[in-house]
Amino acid sequence: MNRVIKSLENLSPELKKLLKKRYPDGFEDSIMRITNAKNEPIFVVPLETDDTNYLIKIAVVKNSEGEYDLDVEDDSMEGEDDPDFSMDDDDFDD
Repeated sequence: MNRVIKSLENLSPELKKLLKKRYPDGFEDSIMRITNAKNEPIFVVPLETDDTNYLIKIAVVKNSEGEYDLDVEDDSMEGEDDPDFSMDDDDFDD
C-alpha cells in the first residue's frame, strides 16, 4: 500500500469529496501532530483509499499562547462552486 503526504490545498476534487465524506462533521478532532524530516511539526489528518494511505497536511498558525490554530479557510473544503464536489445522498453507502 502506498503512503502519501498531500496538502489540503492540493487535493484532487475526488479526494476532497472522500475527505468530506469521511469527516462529515469536520476533521478537527482527528488531526495528528507529526514531525517532518526537518524536525518541524506538521499537522495531518489520515485518509485511506483502497490502494493509498494519505496524510492530509493541514495549515496551522501559532497563536500568542504558543498553541496552534487551524489556518484553513472555510471554502477550502466547500464544494458549492465546484460541480465535481457536490454530494448526493446516493454518494453514501447504507
